[in-house]
Amino acid sequence: YGGRKDRHALTTQTVTARSSRDLSIEQERRRSAGGPLLAEALALDADDPLSRLKQRFFVPEGRYYLDGNSLGLMSVDAEECMLRAAAEWKTLGIDGWLKADPPWFEYGERLGAAMADLVGAEPAEVSMTGTTTINLHHLALTFLKNAPRKNVLADSLNFPSDLYALAADAELGGGRLRLVDSCDGKTLDE
Repeated sequence: YGGRKDRHALTTQTVTARSSRDLSIEQERRRSAGGPLLAEALALDADDPLSRLKQRFFVPEGRYYLDGNSLGLMSVDAEECMLRAAAEWKTLGIDGWLKADPPWFEYGERLGAAMADLVGAEPAEVSMTGTTTINLHHLALTFLKNAPRKNVLADSLNFPSDLYALAADAELGGGRLRLVDSCDGKTLDE
């Protein structure tokens, strides 16, 4: 917070306690070691207008969960939607694509319309699709289907799930994934 770099400042790491006793000891250690910095962080948290949203998520007991680049915490809303979709699947089967409420077939367009303002587009101009990895997988398979060579070239800085997908795609076609390594773990030489 506030750009300060202090050894007691909150980090983006998940802290796991082995038991509630360990968590209490860890919390007390941080409180006593944090001094004014921790007090200021707690005050900022208390004044944050978004802090009330925490109650809408399932936070694993004994953890500080700050991972936002992958599978975030499940929200109460997401759980309700998933349970509703599972019930529709159970009762409607394949008919859920057109008869569910809303029809599953429309999800991409409905979600895209809801997200349009974030990218400065009109609702009809945006459609939500699968993850980047799934889209890359579909794209690679499309190109590899009729390609004379089946090897795939990628760089080692790609997200791990993308590399797994590309390796599987190459293997399906009888090829293999060839990686270009990074000298420093950050950049690639031409």
